Amino acid sequence: MQPLCDRGVERPGGRDGKARARSLRREGVVADHKDTHVGESPEHVAYRLLERIADVEGVLLTRSDGGKVATRKWILDTYAECLDAVRANRRYNKPMT
Repeated sequence: MQPLCDRGVERPGGRDGKARARSLRREGVVADHKDTHVGESPEHVAYRLLERIADVEGVLLTRSDGGKVATRKWILDTYAECLDAVRANRRYNKPMT
């Protein structure tokens, strides 16, 4: 495996951010996805995934008038599952097809 300095990571006085991101994607260092941000922690990505799941499932993360408010258990269980998924540690209950 090449050192980071040889894989398109910006050096002082080096390429701009877009060129660097293209280089990293081309070399398979970063996933090619519009929502991927270089440098985000797994915890931050897991929290963003939690928000997306809550939205899709119609669960509110804050109290407001009407709607289904997430319980403490739902938030903690869902965040733990999201964190496992982000870290590629998620165990599946059924076989993947």
